[in-house]
Amino acid sequence: MIRKFHFTQKKIEALPANDRDSKSTDQEYSDTTPGLKLFVSKNGRKSFHYRYCLNKKKRVIKIGDFDCIPLGEVRDIASKYRGMVNKNIDPLAKRDTAKDTPTLREFSKTYMEWARFHKRSWKDDDNKLKADILPAFGERRLNEITSKEIQLYLERIKTRTSGSCSNRHRSLWSKIFSIALLWAVIEGENPRARIPKFPESSGRLRYLDHAEIKGFLSVLDENTGSVSALLLKFLLFTGLRLGETKRLKWEDFEGDGAIHIRMENAKSKKSRYVQLNSMALDVLADLEKFRTSTNPYIFPGLKPGSHITNPKRLFNTMRIKAKLDDVCIHTLRHTFATLSIAAGTDLYVVQSQLGHASYKTTQRYAHISPQRIKTATENVAKEIGLALGDEL
Repeated sequence: MIRKFHFTQKKIEALPANDRDSKSTDQEYSDTTPGLKLFVSKNGRKSFHYRYCLNKKKRVIKIGDFDCIPLGEVRDIASKYRGMVNKNIDPLAKRDTAKDTPTLREFSKTYMEWARFHKRSWKDDDNKLKADILPAFGERRLNEITSKEIQLYLERIKTRTSGSCSNRHRSLWSKIFSIALLWAVIEGENPRARIPKFPESSGRLRYLDHAEIKGFLSVLDENTGSVSALLLKFLLFTGLRLGETKRLKWEDFEGDGAIHIRMENAKSKKSRYVQLNSMALDVLADLEKFRTSTNPYIFPGLKPGSHITNPKRLFNTMRIKAKLDDVCIHTLRHTFATLSIAAGTDLYVVQSQLGHASYKTTQRYAHISPQRIKTATENVAKEIGLALGDEL
């Protein structure tokens, strides 16, 4: 039997188990890649190894079992080991040192301690880790996880969900390894660094039209005495984010009709002042009856001294009652932005009001207002007409 050949999946699968009467435990086969070996045991187990000589000493290091690691990755690892040997680095010694590296499950506990302190979206990270990442990679050491494995994982997430969801997982992988590199838990480069993002569909920017606004506010008006109903109105009248709004305190309300979004409550981590229109001010006047000396929040919660948590239940009830499909609480913010642009408000003003970190985010709403575009083009025509008139 030929002991040296170019390894392929089909050829390796066809190899028989080592003869039980053989003196050697394993039958060894060599690949055309220098140093790459395949061991086949007497019970048929097949595993890849790399043989090398360093400082006149012959050594062998296991790469992995045939049914656990792709052949292409095996050759990549063998090439990596050959490069180490050429630099007089012992792969075996390097691997033994790497055994001190924590598993992803172990490091994730440290990472989540950091995330709870630094990220408002830490719960999203926690959910992704528990639901998908740790079940697949939890017992793997950080230095063993390859870029190819992460890319294949992200492709599975995209197939199951969407490109945008997969990109959120990609960001989490990047942050985990960035922290591990920063704290010198691992060395080298971030294995996520060269994995590109998936294209994200911008989708249809959903907002309420005039009839939908009227219907939605009508059902909200039926909930007199409800802090949640007043909160939903305030979101529509201001375009503020839910997280920013529910944490507002009475001390944030300025006497000149502006409200202060504090840095610690803003998504962009930048404080700003937002001017309130008459409808938003009416909502604050209605909230005065809920104001107490023991609760500083404008939108008080059920627990003493707390703010409201999430009006999602009431919103869904009102949405169904108003016969609104394909909407969420964030749709109220989109509606405010769309109406602002339609009313001729400058994009930079809308950007400031909404607290967008990027001007490009606000630009998404500009194409929704064809009337504004028509007016703009007509204004250009008028200017040209004036120019022609001046020449006569």
